[in-house]
Amino acid sequence: MSGIKKQKYRKTIIACLLLTAIVPLLILGIYSYHSAKQTVRKNVRQANETVLIQIANKSDNILEGVQRTFFRLAAGSLTDRMIRQEMDHIDYKDLREYIDEIGQNQAYVGYVSDYTLISFEKQWVLSNKGMFSMDEIENPEDVEAIQERWEKIFWINRTQEHRDKEIVREHIDNEYLTFVAKVPIYSSDDQAVFIVSLDQASFEKIFRESLSSSSLTVFDEDGNLVFTENQEIAAYYEENQEALKQGTEEGISPGGRQYDIVKHRSSISGWTFIAGYDPGVIAGELNSILITMGGIILLILVIVGGITIFSTSKVYRPIKELVSSFEGMVEETEEGDEFGLINQGIHQLVGHNEQLQQMIDRQKNQLKELFGLRLIRGTLSEAEILQTRERLQTLDEPWFCVVSAVFCQKAEDGARERMEQDVLNLEMVKNMPEEIRNILLLPPFIHTRAIVMVLGSPTKEKMEQKILALRNCLSVYVTNFCGGYVDMGVSRLFDAVTGFRKGYQESLEALKINEYYGHDQEEGISLEDSSITYYADLIQKSSSAEYNQALDQMVRSAVDSCSREQAFQAVDQFLRDISRNGAVMYEQHFYLHRFLMTILSVPADAGIPIRDMFPEGESNLFSRFNQLYDYNNIRKFYEEQVILPVISHLEQFRKSSSEMVMEKIIEVIRQASGDITLAECAEKLGYHPSYIWRVMKNTRDITFTDYLAEQKLEMARNLLEETELSVAEIAEKLNYSNAQNFIRLFKKHMDITPGQYRKNRRKETGQEPDRK
Repeated sequence: MSGIKKQKYRKTIIACLLLTAIVPLLILGIYSYHSAKQTVRKNVRQANETVLIQIANKSDNILEGVQRTFFRLAAGSLTDRMIRQEMDHIDYKDLREYIDEIGQNQAYVGYVSDYTLISFEKQWVLSNKGMFSMDEIENPEDVEAIQERWEKIFWINRTQEHRDKEIVREHIDNEYLTFVAKVPIYSSDDQAVFIVSLDQASFEKIFRESLSSSSLTVFDEDGNLVFTENQEIAAYYEENQEALKQGTEEGISPGGRQYDIVKHRSSISGWTFIAGYDPGVIAGELNSILITMGGIILLILVIVGGITIFSTSKVYRPIKELVSSFEGMVEETEEGDEFGLINQGIHQLVGHNEQLQQMIDRQKNQLKELFGLRLIRGTLSEAEILQTRERLQTLDEPWFCVVSAVFCQKAEDGARERMEQDVLNLEMVKNMPEEIRNILLLPPFIHTRAIVMVLGSPTKEKMEQKILALRNCLSVYVTNFCGGYVDMGVSRLFDAVTGFRKGYQESLEALKINEYYGHDQEEGISLEDSSITYYADLIQKSSSAEYNQALDQMVRSAVDSCSREQAFQAVDQFLRDISRNGAVMYEQHFYLHRFLMTILSVPADAGIPIRDMFPEGESNLFSRFNQLYDYNNIRKFYEEQVILPVISHLEQFRKSSSEMVMEKIIEVIRQASGDITLAECAEKLGYHPSYIWRVMKNTRDITFTDYLAEQKLEMARNLLEETELSVAEIAEKLNYSNAQNFIRLFKKHMDITPGQYRKNRRKETGQEPDRK
């Protein structure tokens, strides 16, 4: 062997020794650098978290102070007395006292730029810029939008809207963060409203330059941007609202640029405060560590290299002697090195006996598992069953029973995710100790997500002992493995292997009952949380189960009203009822399918084809439903696979009918010649006023009041063109409070007075009378 004579493996030993010294150094260096980087980033995160908490507390104090102060003022007796007086009859003393009470408040002086009190009943406005009539309001649409909201107290965020011009006295300021309190506070009747606008410069002062090396971004509880020092971060979270609600991510990459993220969500205001900083800045500060590390590694490499070359001859000597002892025993190895020769010699001495035996054992266990699967599927004839049993030397006991089991981890909410359950069962079967396997006639295997085990015994009495022994061993095993428990369903005893399939179905039925409520009932045998349900006990009970028509109607009504929560409650109660009433086997399957058909009948009655909601087909839906064996998965199937898609399609289907309602609204308004209120229109159509308002907003993006105003203007133009009625008569005919209001609103929308409009139109049509 020329390779051995040259001792070429000595070079390999030298290289290995060098790598043995270098690799740990490299790992240590990389770890040190990474630890230093993580420490710096952690310190920056901790500093940012502290600052975010301070900013959040300060902003919460300001918002809460403004809200508390002006809420108390709005609910006070002085406000109640003020709004009940006509503007011209308000006592100057009361007015002075009211203004002084507002101005003396620290929240107002420091952070409030404007306040406005509007009396809807007396039609006047009081603000820090003066007092005037409601008819003079420059932006009445903003006031109307506030008035139409159902909340009594709320904030308006319009921080991203920019003012086009300087706000005049008659403009109600709500261009930034605005607090609104409707008066009276504790009554549904809105007689007045308090509008308080924060001063942008004063409020944002607490945000600006609060983070030294990071940028601050703030969103309100509805996901609207309040403030930002980094437009990339702000744009990212505006487009990813779900990421804004979650607090798990520590970094984002908007536009290809990396930012480390720290979040803090205020429990008081619900605002989210985000600190973002560039981690590349930290990496630049750690370059000196890399240079130092490289120098240390190079120095150690030189020292270790010298020691390795000196000591290699002694380390290699035992290998050379071992090769010499094998040279006369085996032929020259193809590898051409000494370790190939050693490996070939050992291989010839030991042989393949042990590996061959292991392979045979594995194949035998796999054949037994396959035999068990074919038995429960019913694919073998009686002759094939007997022949296979004889060949595998198994199932030779007089009495048999089938046990279906699931291993479960404990959870506070009791939920068992299907994927987690399957993974847990696979791991448990794979690592099941020999003590348990020795009790079984066949190796345990998984079918329809349940672990199937077969027990055999010479007598019925000993079978009960084996079942208890199996339960005890499994309970100890699952407790030690994952701290969980085991649920078991046991079939009746049968004396022929041909009854295996029926026994499997019985064990699965027993397991299904156990899975849903076996741990909160004092039934069966219990060892801590683990439990057994015997199919024999189930069939001995007299079934008093009746289909609950009330729950049937409850789920139908809940789905029809698109109430997910009520529908889920009905499903949960339904499953509890049929399990506790003792419904088993075919009776239970009939009830489950009937309940499913009740849910599907709601969209069918509404005219929605089932295939639109379930493209895979109705038969495929029932096929998947029939594969479920435990009530937790059945409940999830009802809720996630059926109820949620049905409600989603119902909501979408009913939304398309809004246009038809809009046509009815327009017809009612035309018949009333525009002289009708929102409540009167809703009463005629049989809808709630808020529904009328929502339909008009969604379909035409216009409020009921604005649409009436447009219709009145159209009628006013027709009367001016086609009749000789005076402007005052037209104003009275259209139910305006006075002619001046009519003239002012007409000019606001048409940029011309009613008289000028009539004159211009008659000139255009040649109807202008000759003047003498």
